[in-house]
Amino acid sequence: MVEGGIALTDLAAIYAACAPLAFRRARFLLGDDSDAWDAVHDVFERMARNPQSFRGDAHPMTYVYRGTVNACLNRWERRAVRRDPVNQETVAQIFGAAPEAASALEARQLLGALWDELDATDRQIVVMCFVDDLSQEEVAATLGIWRRTVGRRLDRIRGLARALKEGNPLK
Repeated sequence: MVEGGIALTDLAAIYAACAPLAFRRARFLLGDDSDAWDAVHDVFERMARNPQSFRGDAHPMTYVYRGTVNACLNRWERRAVRRDPVNQETVAQIFGAAPEAASALEARQLLGALWDELDATDRQIVVMCFVDDLSQEEVAATLGIWRRTVGRRLDRIRGLARALKEGNPLK
C-alpha cells in the first residue's frame, strides 16, 4: 500500500486474483465477452489512475465486485437497447408474482418502468439482491451502507413494483 491507496505492484496481484471472477460477473450481466472485459478493465484502470480510491478497508474483491457492477450498470445506461440483468424468476421476486403470471414482454415493460425510477444505488441493490442472491448484510457491506438502509430501499423498490403491477402511475 502507498499512503492512502494501493501500490501499482499490489494492483497486479489484485488483478491476477480478482479479474477472472469480475469477468464472469460482467459477462453474466452484459452477455458479451468483449463488453465484460471492457468493464473489468475500466475497474482496474480506475484503480491504477486513482490509487487512493481503494483504501484497503475492505477485501479487494469487494471493491472489484462493486466496481464491476457499477461499470456494467454504466454500460447499460450507454446502450440504446440494454439487456436487463434479470430473468422471469427475478421479475417474479421483485414484483411478487409467479414467473408464468406475466409474459416476457409484460415483465420487461414492468422492469423497464421500475428501472427508470431507480437511482444508481437502488439498481446496485436490485442486481446484488435479486440477481446475485446476496443477503442484505452482504449488500450493505459491499456498498458501505447500513443493512437497515438496504432493507428500507428494498421495501421502497417492492412498493414501486407493486404500484406498477397494479397499474398505478409512479409520478
